Amino acid sequence: MSRRDHWIVLFCSLLYVVSQANIALMTLPLKPDVLAFQLTFSSTSFWSIIDAWGPSGVALYRAHMPFDMLHPFIYGTLGVLTVNRTPLFAPFSPKARRFFCLMLPVAGGFDLIENSCHLYLLAQEHSAGTWIIPFSGSCSAIKWALAGLFSIMLILSSVWFLLKFLTTRH
Repeated sequence: MSRRDHWIVLFCSLLYVVSQANIALMTLPLKPDVLAFQLTFSSTSFWSIIDAWGPSGVALYRAHMPFDMLHPFIYGTLGVLTVNRTPLFAPFSPKARRFFCLMLPVAGGFDLIENSCHLYLLAQEHSAGTWIIPFSGSCSAIKWALAGLFSIMLILSSVWFLLKFLTTRH
């Protein structure tokens, strides 16, 4: 890994951490939490969460959206850089690396669709969204599954890399 690649990946990693922390802190007061909201598949559950948040909670959720619309680009870029610019995924075949490389950008695409659905629904009446709500929940579930799988592979790759480094040092 070149010095330049090291700094690019480090910068993008820090940008991701700051972005994730910002979103988490902005939405922390929301009860039920945003994860429960994202993974809602029924109109009844969706609108009951909106009612529980009240106008101030909905305003808070809307206020976080500009950051949440940028966030998928940050973590998608970080995923591509991690696979392509670090040695962590080197043990995998080129086909597997291409798959891992696309995981977070694809997750980001589903995240953007989910966010867009939520923004649309928040501008509607409580009777809206009979098909959009389960669609949005499905997009969220796919996003989280891809992000989770990438995270597991990153952890396994990091452990492998660390063990290799420790066993080859003399």
